[in-house]
Amino acid sequence: TPGSTYFCQVQSADCSGNLSTGPLRSFAIPFPSSNCFQDITSADFAQGTQTGTSISPAQDGAISLIPAISQPFNGPALPADWQSFPWTGGSATIVMGAVVVDGARCNTVPATSTYGPGSSMEFSAIFGAGSFQHIGFGGGSDANGTGGIYNGDDPWAMFSTGSSTTVLKARVSPAPGTYYDMDIPGSYIGSSHIYRIYWKTNSIEFYIDGILVHTQAATISSPMRPAISDYNIGSAVVTVDWMEVSPYNGAGQFESRILDAGMQKQWQTASWNASSPAGTQLQVYYRVANSPAGISSASWILIPASGTSLNVVAQCIQYKAELSSTDPALSPRLLDISFQCSDVQWISISGNVWNDVDAMNDNMVNNSGLLQVPPNPGIPSGLRVYLVNTAT
Repeated sequence: TPGSTYFCQVQSADCSGNLSTGPLRSFAIPFPSSNCFQDITSADFAQGTQTGTSISPAQDGAISLIPAISQPFNGPALPADWQSFPWTGGSATIVMGAVVVDGARCNTVPATSTYGPGSSMEFSAIFGAGSFQHIGFGGGSDANGTGGIYNGDDPWAMFSTGSSTTVLKARVSPAPGTYYDMDIPGSYIGSSHIYRIYWKTNSIEFYIDGILVHTQAATISSPMRPAISDYNIGSAVVTVDWMEVSPYNGAGQFESRILDAGMQKQWQTASWNASSPAGTQLQVYYRVANSPAGISSASWILIPASGTSLNVVAQCIQYKAELSSTDPALSPRLLDISFQCSDVQWISISGNVWNDVDAMNDNMVNNSGLLQVPPNPGIPSGLRVYLVNTAT
């Protein structure tokens, strides 16, 4: 029976009749618990309030500090600050929540909106089995010829297939005529991965699915901007689901919607998945009340770690996440969060129970109504007792 504590004792005997009795032991049957409150998707997080934070398109929705660019390519057309420039008669179009580039270059506009060392770029993409597919930073104008992005007249730092159709490369060009091309071990063509380029003062770091795959010593001080490119039309295409570009805000917070469970619940484990790179911090707090109106005056309580048991009884619950970063190129992310709850384990007390102001043992509570008394060391913290007159 849920909520009950059972006691047991084991006794045994050998073939000669010698008895042995073990200690008295007990075990409690918990009430069934479930995820009563969870935020997983962008739609879930959109019901909360952001201050210095945004809903990142990563992982189908996550809370991060506000970046310079946070671009989900979910259409129906290219965003206003992105434009398609044909290489070989192709174009960039939005297809099923992603930008598909075929025989064209797609980059941010205007050309004056650029970034410098200390910036980072992260994106979810599929490189096709085609040559000269590029995604990364590039310097230059919007021209398809001389002086345009990825024409070789200005610097770049990008993931690229280069002249290959089967190998992905980390490519850096700090100046015209100077090129560093590094084949990345592994199979990445034709499958979706999370890519990141960290443009530092004297080096460029390349990450795939959170793993550093190459560091290129190079100094690029001139401005660059994001660009996606596929030179050959009608063959394999390059597809990008979303892209983020730093710098990020230094600090911010997210305050969730209020969940009203409709009745008092025993709030149990709070669990979340998050990423907190070095130099960043993510802290989660909660507060409870027995009505939605009472939440705003309740105090926030820090949850020290994912998996912590709250062990609190309340009808309504709310959480907030505080994010901060000392590195403008990095942000922590809250990917998802859930709170388990169960029915409240009420304790039934039989017999005459009273708090009698005049200490008379007459089955009546005289004159006082409800009297609050000093805490008794023998009463568990948080115990609630309801006095019921079954006669009247």
